[in-house]
Amino acid sequence: TLFAGISRAEEPKRPWTDTAELGFVMTTGNSEMTNLAFSNKYAYKWTKSEFQFNVAGIRNETTDKIFSTTAVVVTEDSRKTAEMYTADLKYLRTISEKLYWYGNGAWLRNEFAGLDNRLSAGAGVGYKFFEKEKQSFRGELGAEYVTEDYVGGGSDNFLSARGLLGYEYRIRENSKFTSDLELWENLDETSDYRAKLGLGLVSSLTSQMALKVSYTV
Repeated sequence: TLFAGISRAEEPKRPWTDTAELGFVMTTGNSEMTNLAFSNKYAYKWTKSEFQFNVAGIRNETTDKIFSTTAVVVTEDSRKTAEMYTADLKYLRTISEKLYWYGNGAWLRNEFAGLDNRLSAGAGVGYKFFEKEKQSFRGELGAEYVTEDYVGGGSDNFLSARGLLGYEYRIRENSKFTSDLELWENLDETSDYRAKLGLGLVSSLTSQMALKVSYTV
C-alpha cells in the first residue's frame, strides 16, 4: 500500500502571554471630557513558577466652555481631573498542588491623591482553595516595605500587610467573570489602609481579541 499526504504537527503551547487593554471616551457639548485608559499584562510560565509584569495608566481631561452674553465669544478652560500610572512585577513559585509563595514589587504615581511616587517590595504565600474547570478561588497573605514621596514635599517609610482574594468563573468557553479584592494596611499606623476591588466580564471576539467590561474601585 502506498499513501501520500500532508501532515501538520500541532504547535507547542507557548510559555508566555501578553494582553493589552485600551479604553477611550470622549464627550462634547457645553463641556468636553476625554478619558484614556490603558494596561498591558505580560506573563511567562515555567513548570513550577510564573513571572508577571503589568503596567497601567489613566488620564482624564475636562474642558469647560464659557459663553459670553455680550459678544459671540467662547472661552475654554481645560484642566486634568485625574491622572494615575502604575507598574508592578511578581514572581510565583509552586510549593505544593495548592500552596505557593511569591515576591513582588510595584510603583505608583497619583498626584491627585497627593502621591508623587510610591515604591513597594514584598513577599508572601498564596493558597488555591479550589481550582476547577469552571471556577477558581485563591487567597494571598504577605508583607511589603513601602516608601512614599508626597506632592509638595515630605516622605514616609513603613511596613505594610497585604491580603488578596481572587475569584474567577468561566461562563462559557470564550467568556469569564473575574473578581479581585486586595487590601493593604500600614503596620506603623493601622488607621492608614487601602483597598482595591476589581470586577470584570471578558468575552472573546476572536482568538486574539476580546471585549471587556470592568469596574474598579
